[in-house]
Amino acid sequence: MFRVQPYLENTQYTQFNLENAIVLPGNGAFQEKNRYKFNIIDRDNFYDWYNAYFRVDFKFEAKANGANIVADTESAPINGSFSLIKSLRVKSSGKELYYAGNIHKIIFIKNLLDFSVDYSRSVAKNQFWYLDNDATTATDANATNLGMRARALLSHGGQIVQTMIPLNRFSFFESLSDRLLPPMQLEFDIELQNDKELIYQNDGTERRIVVRKFELWVPQLHFTGKGQTLVNENFLKPTQWKYLKENMYYLGERRDANSMFMIGSQHKNPKHVFIFFQEARKTDDYTQNPYFFDTFDLDGDDSAKLSNCRLQCGTNFYPQVDYDYDFKLRILNDLMNFRYRKNDYNSGVQLQVANFEKLYPIIYFYLRNVKETLTGDPQTLYFHYRLNEAANAHDYKLFAAVLTEEEFIVKPLGNELVVV
Repeated sequence: MFRVQPYLENTQYTQFNLENAIVLPGNGAFQEKNRYKFNIIDRDNFYDWYNAYFRVDFKFEAKANGANIVADTESAPINGSFSLIKSLRVKSSGKELYYAGNIHKIIFIKNLLDFSVDYSRSVAKNQFWYLDNDATTATDANATNLGMRARALLSHGGQIVQTMIPLNRFSFFESLSDRLLPPMQLEFDIELQNDKELIYQNDGTERRIVVRKFELWVPQLHFTGKGQTLVNENFLKPTQWKYLKENMYYLGERRDANSMFMIGSQHKNPKHVFIFFQEARKTDDYTQNPYFFDTFDLDGDDSAKLSNCRLQCGTNFYPQVDYDYDFKLRILNDLMNFRYRKNDYNSGVQLQVANFEKLYPIIYFYLRNVKETLTGDPQTLYFHYRLNEAANAHDYKLFAAVLTEEEFIVKPLGNELVVV
């Protein structure tokens, strides 16, 4: 309510620049992926961090000499501006508020489940969101992968791609939808993604993504007298709230047909888990799309596949009856319920049976019965699974995205409010 009249006098977006200037790579080199930092030291004004965003402009070009990519080349950047950011760390006066590593894959899953069909066709285009609808990389006039072709047309011929990355897709900032942080210093430390996770192409010619502009835009709020009273009473006092923090885990190449994946051992209050398999060859390779998953087809010819699985947390198993290959519709049905879309009749979703089975087969577990232990000790998650016999001859990798419930606490220290 603080964002509207009669509480808000006006909103003005403030632009923050990187601490160090962007360095363009020389011929035959990739761009530096680290040293991208923003430092906000203004403690006199309120900022609406929920509606903040990164502006990132990039160019798709040849690695050898920076030449433009011609229009008929069968290549394009990977879907989504979020793919540009590999990790994000946020601190306040040296205290870490939020950290997410390999966040690009988790946000891709969240976008699949959160964006409606209409949103993905309109507003999401500001985020370079052109979802793949086919596994082919062809970008000619007869291309069946419409998302690939759209991204190619926007990035070929030396065009600068302008994108926006809303901070509210990262869980800490998502939790600020109805809250304000008290004025405090914030430091952002960002690592960009490597180029083999950013480019999808058919041939072996090396290309690169070069960031040309990287800015942070944040709404600065100017309140009326009534609004300032509201803010003082609600946001300038000790407070705490909970949010779902993203954590990514990875299991290296395996061939086991009947195995278990221990997903870390330091989970406090795990709430949601997403699992997907990938062929080993699909990582660190320009000719493979790291956002195509292979849970139901581990070899590309539909012979090696997942048979059944379930998740263990403590003494509880999810689901009680195993998921199995012969009833994939049940897995999709439960996945849709992550955002309660299963019974939402007013907005369409991007996932449906065909692209779920072939492109985005994600297994979802809602840990509804998990409660914090009496001792507060962290818990270990185990993913139990069995593949059919044909999978013994194929290397695969396993990925797990875990959303844990975290608590954010602000307390007074002298005359200031600080994060503890």
